[in-house]
Amino acid sequence: MTTSNDQSFEDAVKASQQAAKLDPSNSELNAVVRRAREVTTARMSGNLLFKASKFMEACAVYNEGLEHHPYNSVLLCNRAACRSELGQFEKAIEDCNVALTVQLVARQGCESRLQCKGD
Repeated sequence: MTTSNDQSFEDAVKASQQAAKLDPSNSELNAVVRRAREVTTARMSGNLLFKASKFMEACAVYNEGLEHHPYNSVLLCNRAACRSELGQFEKAIEDCNVALTVQLVARQGCESRLQCKGD
């Protein structure tokens, strides 16, 4: 199932890839594309490991993705699921709290922006 957060991230990845094609010499943009690929790879690999009940390995892979995007709420929630399966409940709760905070801040930013457009 694809969530709106997943879709937003995928849309951002596609946009950065298109921008990189327009300006291939832009090192900053190329770094963004590289990080986005790393996060996407970590999410997909971690999901496969999780489905195979390899929770420690999946957690390690999600950690790698979080090194590139520390506040990716999808990776945080996925890592929380692994930690829960491993009995690391306090760490799982911490991941969930960070993911919820990230989502709340993003939502508040969007609401503020919408209010500005309405004025």
